[in-house]
Amino acid sequence: MDLIELVVNARRMLVARFPKAEGDVHSATMLPIDPTGVPYGPANRLPVTADDLPLPAGAATSDAQEATNALLGSAADEAAETDTGSASVVALIKRSLQGWTTLHGKIPSIGRKAMSGSVSVTLASDHAAVPVSGALTDTQLRAASVPTSDSRHETHAPVQCDVTVTVAQAKDLATLIGASVPAWATAARLYIGSASGVVYSTDGTDPSYVAPDPVHGVPLDAYDRSGHPIFGAAALSGLKLRAMAADVKCCIELMG
Repeated sequence: MDLIELVVNARRMLVARFPKAEGDVHSATMLPIDPTGVPYGPANRLPVTADDLPLPAGAATSDAQEATNALLGSAADEAAETDTGSASVVALIKRSLQGWTTLHGKIPSIGRKAMSGSVSVTLASDHAAVPVSGALTDTQLRAASVPTSDSRHETHAPVQCDVTVTVAQAKDLATLIGASVPAWATAARLYIGSASGVVYSTDGTDPSYVAPDPVHGVPLDAYDRSGHPIFGAAALSGLKLRAMAADVKCCIELMG
């Protein structure tokens, strides 16, 4: 027997072992598929449908899928009425989107707006002072509230002090009038009562001169009936006078 004949015979024997028709056939004509040697038949056929197969623990059943679908919701669900109520995921998302829509409507577009179209901002109670520059208009001043207190501004009648300004030494205002300068005094007028000139300074340094001109300070003309004005409490505090040629009688009028 040659090799070709051997292969042909083996094929015939193998084909003879398979069933001759489709569908359920007698087990005697079927191949055994179980290690025990029991041939396949209606009584011991393998399960081939989902109903026949056993499901593993936790597998998704149709009931579980329906419950999940109910939690997720559908596109037709209305927006949830509260954040914590029983509602589907779709209903809660719709409620959240409505909140974003409302918030977006309250935010104005970029650019300067009137008060009615702007978002109000309140500084923190411990915020540092905000510098303000520029003059207020009359309308702004009238619209702004002005704080009031019990303190009152007092006016004083001018006080005139007759003093002698010497050549030998420059003297400050307190020394000239023989008393402390009143706290209310914010201005003064100097009247010279003789032909000799006077030189003064307001920076606290001694005025000086080389006849007939002052070196440091401002000269005053004699017999100036209108008086020479000095303004400001700081200027009064630093005021010093000195005669240029001879001692001079002066009248110092304090105002405030």
